[in-house]
Amino acid sequence: MADGLRELLDARLVEGVTLDEAALLLHAHPAHLVRAFSGAFGIAPHQYLTARRIGRARGLLLDGRPPVEVAAATGFYDQSHLNRAFKRIVGTTPGRFARGGAARRRCRELATRRARIRSWGGTTEPATRGATSEARRSGQAPLTGPCGRPNSAAVTQTDKMTHR
Repeated sequence: MADGLRELLDARLVEGVTLDEAALLLHAHPAHLVRAFSGAFGIAPHQYLTARRIGRARGLLLDGRPPVEVAAATGFYDQSHLNRAFKRIVGTTPGRFARGGAARRRCRELATRRARIRSWGGTTEPATRGATSEARRSGQAPLTGPCGRPNSAAVTQTDKMTHR
């Protein structure tokens, strides 16, 4: 019973299905469907459907699609409906998630490229390599992190030195 409802929800992810319609299709009472589904999977059918839609939305956002298109493609009524559900489940808005995902992808690409160059015997370090090594030897934090972002420890250390 619960597996049948899950298959139905997965098949109708975008257009959705009402509980009464699912009950007719699966020949069961709506309350029995909810109890069976919740008992089998530990989550209510509507929460399952929303979580699946959010999972699909995450993939589309990381592919570079705008949130308004993602909302329509994943079965949400409008972008604000997507925003509310996305923020409740993921903890951030779809736009911020997409921007952060692009930065994470870029960082992974850089790390992959550096590893490939290292395997060829080349160097991947920037021209400031010596300065970074000297900072490590002197006990100071390097100015940038692995993806070229400012290192907060170095900024704090620099601020302390200027305020003496």
